[in-house]
Amino acid sequence: MITIRSLKFGKHRLVYRTCGEGPDVVMIHGWLSSSRMWDETMRCLAPHYRVWAIDLLGFGDSRTTEDMPLTVDRHVDLIVTFCQQLGLHPYAVVGHSMGGSIAIKLALDYPTLMQRLVLVCPVVTGNLHFNVGTLIGKAATQRLMAVGEKWWPALQTMPGSNLFVAPPYLNSDAIRRSIEDFRRATWQATYNGLTSLATIRLDRFLHQIAISTLVVTGSQDLTVPPSDSRLAAKIIPDSTLLEYSNCHHQPTDEETEHFNRTLRDFLDAGLGQSADVDERADQSA
Repeated sequence: MITIRSLKFGKHRLVYRTCGEGPDVVMIHGWLSSSRMWDETMRCLAPHYRVWAIDLLGFGDSRTTEDMPLTVDRHVDLIVTFCQQLGLHPYAVVGHSMGGSIAIKLALDYPTLMQRLVLVCPVVTGNLHFNVGTLIGKAATQRLMAVGEKWWPALQTMPGSNLFVAPPYLNSDAIRRSIEDFRRATWQATYNGLTSLATIRLDRFLHQIAISTLVVTGSQDLTVPPSDSRLAAKIIPDSTLLEYSNCHHQPTDEETEHFNRTLRDFLDAGLGQSADVDERADQSA
């Protein structure tokens, strides 16, 4: 059973989900999402792992009263504090999209924090399918962003906005969850997260990651170019690439059973319990 809890420190309240027993696995969601995206994966891992899925500050139910930029680096610091507060020594960290960027930074800045790393559609080069860097550099856009917080609640419920966060390739449950997560996201976290991703360049540091890494992507991803995942798998020395040929940006929803099975095999392999993760990863669906 998944339990929902919260941790308060300073001016922050981090909400998280946890279940299972065994080595600790920390899961980090992406931009405009929440810890709920990991529910099925958590249930799959729970018999053998203790899983922790965090709502990043400003997303899901996590909130802060501190006026600070919620960038990738700030989320990294907060996750480290989360682990310290709960006495966690993660066996593995799993991150999706922006969460993948955060997971990479964790592996780079805290190389002894984890033993295994899983990156699902990670943002590596800052290049998204829509040119955020150019967009946020325009004066008109900067003026819009200055007053964006005032209009953010209206935008979240505006007709048509659902299409941006709930693409038709998702099933009805995932669509409903995505819309709810979008409407719970704060402007601070949304804007800071997007601008942080637009300026990130992690590819030049990936060769420093010394732990075994599984990289997952979808060939049809229209949010983060699959080339970012391919690049990560090429540069990280001990890495395996799983690419789904008919999958978009959310393998956890689109290829749930195969993704969960492959993830579990990858985690088990590090404990000497399995040896077929490469075979599963070669079976692009």
